[in-house]
Amino acid sequence: MQIFYRIDCFWICSVWGLFMILNVSCSTMHDSISVENSVSFFKDELNSNQTSIEFKIKVSNQSKNPIPDLGVMNRSKFVNFYFNGKVDDPMELYNGLEAINHEQTIPSNSSREFQWHDYLETMRKNLRFNGNI
Repeated sequence: MQIFYRIDCFWICSVWGLFMILNVSCSTMHDSISVENSVSFFKDELNSNQTSIEFKIKVSNQSKNPIPDLGVMNRSKFVNFYFNGKVDDPMELYNGLEAINHEQTIPSNSSREFQWHDYLETMRKNLRFNGNI
């Protein structure tokens, strides 16, 4: 009985020590990444005078390390468009004229914004076609 008690105490102390080390390590982390998104409606007076929807995503990196940016290559990996609880990614989300010959990261203490828009009627047709409306 004494042998098992000593082993149990050893494991309990070891686990407690590991927990304290991890707890101190985690409490000293101050990295933060924030994601803001917004949706707005407007009249596209330049092209067709149709009602359009504009979507914006802004990612701010307050961490010590760079993170993936919102360039065309990373959007397909990290961004999804949800409508009524279903993923329904429009092609505009993945199309882009950005040059991809640069490092595809957001440096520490900086932010990047991506926006796209589509006509309200076009979105309704696409959502109906995909079964989301």
